[in-house]
Amino acid sequence: MANIFGLSKAHKIASNIKGFQELVIKKFSDGEIKVEIDDTVRNSTVYVIGSLRSSDDVMELMMAGDSIKRASADKIIAIIPYMAYMRQDRKDKPRTAIGAKVIANMLEIYFDQIITIDLHATQIEGFFNIPVTHIECTNLFANYIKSNYELENLMIVSPDVGGAKRAKKLADRLGIPLAIINKERKMANIVDSMSLMGNVKGKNVMLFDDMVDTAGSLCNAADLLIEKGAIDVYASITHGVLSGDAHDKIKNSVIKHLNVIDTINIKPNYKINVITCTDIIQKTIDTIENNQSVNKLIKKQFEKN
Repeated sequence: MANIFGLSKAHKIASNIKGFQELVIKKFSDGEIKVEIDDTVRNSTVYVIGSLRSSDDVMELMMAGDSIKRASADKIIAIIPYMAYMRQDRKDKPRTAIGAKVIANMLEIYFDQIITIDLHATQIEGFFNIPVTHIECTNLFANYIKSNYELENLMIVSPDVGGAKRAKKLADRLGIPLAIINKERKMANIVDSMSLMGNVKGKNVMLFDDMVDTAGSLCNAADLLIEKGAIDVYASITHGVLSGDAHDKIKNSVIKHLNVIDTINIKPNYKINVITCTDIIQKTIDTIENNQSVNKLIKKQFEKN
């Protein structure tokens, strides 16, 4: 049986995984982190579960990898539902670091394989020289929307052109129309202008994207859709970063419900519906342990006709 450990903020996801054990993580007054494991892992496959929301999370994962490697584990697999720095996937200015590549280089030191959910850009997989299992949540959202919304008058909307391919997959799975919002940014987290490509008049719309951070552009997109004649606006987003005053923006917005996956711990909010990814992670671990295809698993378990 595989050994499965979780980082300090991973317990909501990891505690329901079969065989889960807690890492011993200590933080000293000066901010330094110490990670220990209480059980033997010699010659075994070890999974470490934890999202990388902050630099402390990154350090915890690196320290966990080092402690497990020094304990003579045979194989170490990191399950990272939310990957930090994945928006820094290219040089947008001279003399700028590519943060996603830096994280990839660090992970390769200690881990033999990475499992992650909804990367911001699929090319990030190419930053790694180790196997990456990239799980998309399109089917999970499709099943949730089918069960909780009337599809007859529903329309999927991508809040930006970059996410159009992702949104089209969901629209095709549900058999409903797609519209796209084109937005231009002055700088990170600040949108200069928005325009809608498609007709949403008289429709209920579902904004669909991989992450929501400050929620400013998401709420502005919802306002634009109402201005263009949409009846009600909902949103389904994989990673609920929700930094700063994002919760207040969501509460005060025209968005009726925000559906998010629990890749990151979410603070309670009456407008937010949390969908768990525990089942996907458990089945992925079981599939790897049985030397079977993860792609076939996702298609079989989470795609419904």
